[in-house]
Amino acid sequence: MIFFEHALKRTLRQTFLVVALFLIPISLAFIPQASADSVPMSFTMYGLFILFSAFLLTKQILDDRIQKTVIRIAATPVEHKDYLSGHLLAYLVILVIQNIIFIIMASFLWSNIEMHIGLLALTYMIFSVLSITFTLFWHMLFKSYATSVAVFSVAANVIAIIGGLTLPLSMLPNTIRTIAVILPTYWFSYGIESIYNNNYGLAMIALSIVLGFAIIFLGIGSKRRLE
Repeated sequence: MIFFEHALKRTLRQTFLVVALFLIPISLAFIPQASADSVPMSFTMYGLFILFSAFLLTKQILDDRIQKTVIRIAATPVEHKDYLSGHLLAYLVILVIQNIIFIIMASFLWSNIEMHIGLLALTYMIFSVLSITFTLFWHMLFKSYATSVAVFSVAANVIAIIGGLTLPLSMLPNTIRTIAVILPTYWFSYGIESIYNNNYGLAMIALSIVLGFAIIFLGIGSKRRLE
């Protein structure tokens, strides 16, 4: 609980970041449909924003590693899992609030589209968990934030394109889609489109796969790295 409160307060002190996290979802809701029979692009492009939001939030853990804060914590009776779980839970709370803002705005703007709001919210929450665990794993690969953000900016956009976040999956060539199935973003987009088409069974399968990716990234990314 101490680390949860600390991570939450530490984030909320970054005024510009907080304003961006809670205002940008509103503007994203205005993105139109790519075609009359496809899910509005705002619903999948918002996933890319979740990914970048998680990247900025989990940067705190990279900062703690660079500043040797993690080493000082390791020298105390506090367990590493308490430090990590407190921070990750704080980031998830922020992303869930962000999701609620987007869903409310999107529901208002796209009231003509019938989508299962509860399943949509669950999809965004699970993808938020995936984004947090993936960016935690990502930061573990680098020793400086400059390097991490430079490579991530390119990698995330490539993943977004072939994973269906910036283009509907139906518009992607079959070769690209065959490759994209190894990416969690593909299954997130597939889940959103399944909800749009009222295929709730397929949506739940897609969510299960995304959750599986999240567990894998958490297992790898949560390993203590003190250097």
